[in-house]
Amino acid sequence: MHIVLLLSFFINSLLLNVWDSAPHQVRKQPLSSSQIKINATIDSLNEAAFTAKYSNLDTAFALLDEAYRLATQQGYQKGIAVRYLYEGGIYQQYNFTKKALSLYYQALEVSRAANDTFNIARANQQIANALLQNGNLTEAERLYQEAMHSYSTLGYKEDIINIVNSLGLVKLQQNELKIAKAYFERALLESELLGYSYGLKKANYNMGQVYLKKKNLPLAKKYLQVAYALDEKRGDKYGLAQTKSDFALIALQEKKYEEAGKWALAALNDAQAVKASAIEIKAMESMLAVHRQLQDHKQIIVWQDKLIQKQKQVFEQGNSYALDFSTLLKEIQEAKMRNELQTQEAAQKQLLTRSILSVVALALVLLAFLALMWFKNYKKARAYGNMLAIKNEAIEKSARELDTLNRTIAKQNKSLEESNLMKDKLFTIVSHDMRSPLTSLKGLLNLVQVRPMSPEEIKRMFGMLQREVDVVLGMLSNLLDWSKTQLDGAAVVVENISLHSLAEANLAFVSSQAHEKKISLENKVPAMAVALADQERLNFIVRNLVLNAIKFTSEGGIIAVDAKVSQNQVILSVRDNGRGIAPHNIGKLFSDTVRFTTLGTAREKGTGLGLKFCKDLAESMGGSINVSSVENVGSTFFVTLPAAPFSVQLNQPELMETV
Repeated sequence: MHIVLLLSFFINSLLLNVWDSAPHQVRKQPLSSSQIKINATIDSLNEAAFTAKYSNLDTAFALLDEAYRLATQQGYQKGIAVRYLYEGGIYQQYNFTKKALSLYYQALEVSRAANDTFNIARANQQIANALLQNGNLTEAERLYQEAMHSYSTLGYKEDIINIVNSLGLVKLQQNELKIAKAYFERALLESELLGYSYGLKKANYNMGQVYLKKKNLPLAKKYLQVAYALDEKRGDKYGLAQTKSDFALIALQEKKYEEAGKWALAALNDAQAVKASAIEIKAMESMLAVHRQLQDHKQIIVWQDKLIQKQKQVFEQGNSYALDFSTLLKEIQEAKMRNELQTQEAAQKQLLTRSILSVVALALVLLAFLALMWFKNYKKARAYGNMLAIKNEAIEKSARELDTLNRTIAKQNKSLEESNLMKDKLFTIVSHDMRSPLTSLKGLLNLVQVRPMSPEEIKRMFGMLQREVDVVLGMLSNLLDWSKTQLDGAAVVVENISLHSLAEANLAFVSSQAHEKKISLENKVPAMAVALADQERLNFIVRNLVLNAIKFTSEGGIIAVDAKVSQNQVILSVRDNGRGIAPHNIGKLFSDTVRFTTLGTAREKGTGLGLKFCKDLAESMGGSINVSSVENVGSTFFVTLPAAPFSVQLNQPELMETV
């Protein structure tokens, strides 16, 4: 009887320990001094991230993640809401408006749950700003009104003035000029009473926009001059550039073309100083309009060229920022996924450990009970022993099946991740690289339509069009060939390939391009050289390497395709005596993160994709690719592939007939 009581006590203790090890709710307690310090740390991390977003996005995201981690642990709702607000600001800064709105709405939900009136107002204001930017004026106006009510409750007068100015901008976009004017007049009056210079400047500037829409130029100039004086006093070059640009537009409407030109140039200088590209373009358009009115054709051409170059620069910078930001976001998402997987694995291990403890506890109880009953019935003890063995075997079988299932799921997850990465990579290439040359084509065609051209200009323009078309066709060819090999089910078909015949076919394919540059093509591949490879993929690699050699070899040069066969591998080489590659650029050729391309000897353009695709395809066949180059001497690209069996090489003539 005593033994049974002891066993019962042991089981109860074990179950209590297992229960205590599980996570459970902790009753809320008043904040301690250490918790207050942690909350202050969270606030500091969020503010540091807000500052860092203008200089280092990696640092900003890292600070926000750490703030979120601590705030979640502490249950500090304000810290979580501010983190959502600031992260949304980063996305909106890079024109990811939908993602920004999602984060703003999360901040709003958390702030409402915490009854945080100030951050409710901030979230509503940020959401309204994004909606105003996207043209959703009705919803933006409603949220501005909610934010103003919250700021009024808190007594934040400067924030109220900012909201009043924003409401005026909504009405200005809706062309309700009378209501817009009333909002701006209210902002003027309250800013003067409060001594709020920024609100006063914005209200005067916005009043100027109202009278510009009404075509009342004297009153527009009056308000804009007040805004100009306030910006000058504050040293706000961005505001000065905006106002000067408006003065140029007014002078144009008054047909004061010399004055308009002076204001436009002044606006351009200020805009360039603060890198305000939109105002630069607006000022250039004003200069172009001035010279059109003066019928100064020479200056029209000059300013047209400057405007086109600036628009192209803004477009390329936008694409570059979007690409860099998308790459950074992808890396951050991948890191988060890895952390989540590690957390899941840890949880699974913890669950497995608890299961094993429970099984061990049950086994101990059963063994103890069998030991206690052994002296009464030996046969019954053997029966219990057999039953226990069967149960253990079933448990082990379940554990093995679970392990197999986990490995299968892990493989499927890895396959899905690789598929998503390939799709992301393909989408990034298409969205970024197809736009730039097509935009250049559109710009050139628009320029042709704007003014008549001399035969020499037409010839030069068609030359530029041909180069842009060549870039698009080359990129499409590479992209389609590579995409075909990446599709689901596009398996690598390895067969015995005669490298001499393959080289001959590809040299014939590019002979016209070589003939245009008077370049000699030589096939030095031994007739007995046979590799194990996918013929379609190897054709792509050889064709790209030879076309690259033609691109970077001057007239009269020589390009040779050769091969060396060893017992286990074949090294196929493409050698030229072109201008070579600088040592610091060689590492960029096959990089997955750096886009590198230069103009050819005849100023041919490239995409920077061909060599990356060649590397992917060579590795998919169990091979590799590398390069040796000396500047102004030439380059040699080496493709290493598995060699065919020796018996196949001996029967090479039969193989050549079938290739």
